[in-house]
Amino acid sequence: MENRIIAFDAGENGGVACVFNVEPPRSYEARRIAFVKTKFHNLPTNKEGLKKLLKLAPNVFVVEPTGMHYIRPWLDLCWENNVEVRLVHNSELDSYRHKGCGWEEKDDPHDAFALGCYYYDYCNEPSRFIAIKDPETYQLRDTVLRLNALVKDCTVRRNRITSYLAQYFPEQKDRISNCGAKGNPPPFYAWIAGRSDCSKRERTALDKRYRDSVSFNPQGFPYFLQRQADQLCEMEIDQFVLDQELEQLLNHPRYRRYQAIFDELGMGNRVRATLLSQFYPFETFLTPDGKEIVDRIRYPNGKRTKHYIGRNRFMACLGMGCKSRSSGKKDSKVKKTGSALCKNVLWLWVFSRIEVNNAAALKNEHGKKLRGFFQSEKKELSDDAQGIFTTIQEIRSEAEEIGSKKILDLLEKLHNNLPRKLKKLDLNKVTQAKVKELLLPLARERTAALGVKILYRLLLAEFKR
Repeated sequence: MENRIIAFDAGENGGVACVFNVEPPRSYEARRIAFVKTKFHNLPTNKEGLKKLLKLAPNVFVVEPTGMHYIRPWLDLCWENNVEVRLVHNSELDSYRHKGCGWEEKDDPHDAFALGCYYYDYCNEPSRFIAIKDPETYQLRDTVLRLNALVKDCTVRRNRITSYLAQYFPEQKDRISNCGAKGNPPPFYAWIAGRSDCSKRERTALDKRYRDSVSFNPQGFPYFLQRQADQLCEMEIDQFVLDQELEQLLNHPRYRRYQAIFDELGMGNRVRATLLSQFYPFETFLTPDGKEIVDRIRYPNGKRTKHYIGRNRFMACLGMGCKSRSSGKKDSKVKKTGSALCKNVLWLWVFSRIEVNNAAALKNEHGKKLRGFFQSEKKELSDDAQGIFTTIQEIRSEAEEIGSKKILDLLEKLHNNLPRKLKKLDLNKVTQAKVKELLLPLARERTAALGVKILYRLLLAEFKR
């Protein structure tokens, strides 16, 4: 059977495809000549475009996932017709276009041709392509993304209503109102909007408070405020529905081995859904026979050390990876890598279950360990903040009296101890409280990283059984 590779550069309304029947040449110049001779097909995102793709009879469909919603119809068509799909990461294609093909041009035909060349160069290396999730995990991921987008929209709407209430009902402007257990709209916002699904009891109590307000208006609230409150109610109901969908998806038998471990760490449905949609299945971080991936490296001085490759990949996948960069005499710089979405939910998990010391706190051995680690990091960073602030005070008090050399020494000392966020502060306005405020998130981030390590160890023990 003839091997036909379709390289496709997708856009909002369609894309450009080119067909490869044979492997393209390797040299830059030969690839330029092949590019000029290649026929490109413009395929719109409609029935005619999808039919044209099927007429090209592809065996493999190679595409860059720029806008997953744009390429979803094409992916569904390929999956329905048993066409192999390969996804090339955006950053990979960006560098490969220059290094692999030797051109600076950036347009749809050049991207499509580069995708085809990329496939032939790395078709036997699966790690060079984005792993395609199974339909259930893909749906879980899609629900998580929709829920996060909705949460952001709700926050914007809620803040806007709060600013309006400062004028129209100042006594209740900071009131928090959420959906009921059965998905009823937030009663306070439902009352502002004049919705019929606000209970009579809530309406009577809020009417009484509003009559006592300094901004009481017999005509009620203005239309634009009512409209904003009504839209927020609908969004909160949508959130409730998506949370119910998330719970049903998490109850799938394939996730049963993971649920008990998430319970041990006190992670809620949104946190576990976000993490699962990112790393599932866990077996991808193990050797084919289910063991931990470990490298033993010997350094020039004869010392041998273990590199936990699987664990490091797992942490990077969940937003807790680090990449060090150094050259020559330049100091090594560490750059955080991985999913920003996972990093955010882990930060919130630490904030709501580890950092707190109330009924919501995780009280098992993992919770105690993480809380102790957080407190020690917080104290250490607080001491660092005191040292930074003391150095700043020294500069303030001695700047007018000492010579330039001592000023340079103090500034160098300050610079070496200053986190990146603090380097942007005005030294004349900085306070010790501000320094601590900026350093506290570092303690949460380090605690989240330890939590991911514990999650990895628990999963590893589960999958070794």
